[in-house]
Amino acid sequence: MTDYLDQADRLLRSENVSADAAVIAYAVLALTQAVDRLQMTEEMPIITPELKGDML
Repeated sequence: MTDYLDQADRLLRSENVSADAAVIAYAVLALTQAVDRLQMTEEMPIITPELKGDML
């Protein structure tokens, strides 16, 4: 997880990357991190029907 943040930080600080490319790259890294989190919790849903009822 930290690897993604380190990569994004290096990319955002690079002088050879445009602002648009840095934002896109950061978004891709964030999505990759989110997918990794979902794969770790594959067997346990993030929001169960019970929790959804409690939140309403």
